[in-house]
Amino acid sequence: MTGPYPHNWGHRCARQAPWDNKLLRKAANYAIDRVGICKNLLNDTCVPGTGVIYKGHPWFGNPKETYEYNPEKAKALVKQAGYGDGRRPPRAVHLISTSGSGQMLPLAMNELIQKNLKDVGLDMEVQPVEWNTLLTPGCRVPHAGERRPERLNISLAFPDPSSAFQRFFHSRSVIRPR
Repeated sequence: MTGPYPHNWGHRCARQAPWDNKLLRKAANYAIDRVGICKNLLNDTCVPGTGVIYKGHPWFGNPKETYEYNPEKAKALVKQAGYGDGRRPPRAVHLISTSGSGQMLPLAMNELIQKNLKDVGLDMEVQPVEWNTLLTPGCRVPHAGERRPERLNISLAFPDPSSAFQRFFHSRSVIRPR
């Protein structure tokens, strides 16, 4: 039996260019066609996310902003961030998994996200890696001089208290800049 379950395939940001710019992070969130991914790629086996916690969950609360597909708003935010007219933000390296932790079609999903971002003026380089390799840089502080990815695409089960409060929001889990 197939149906949606509370898993979030978010892109976890490091605090370095271009994702150290809040306007660009917001632009990326508005650029992604989550409905299209769920409906056209994953055959309605998911619910489009609007944030970390899904609507209807007791922790959802009353967020100030939720993100829905709005490429025009994304383009305006990119411009507001000081880019456009031939000036582009730095290309971001995104590590993605080839499989693991319930991810359905990670390469195809991330290629769609890559296209969505490019359409609004953001460049994303996709680097597929094995699941355990993906976990290593995201869950530890880097050694001096070690190159870090700007983002990790990792599936998270935030509605589980262990994941939400211990595994992913604990200070030791933060991806720190180089």
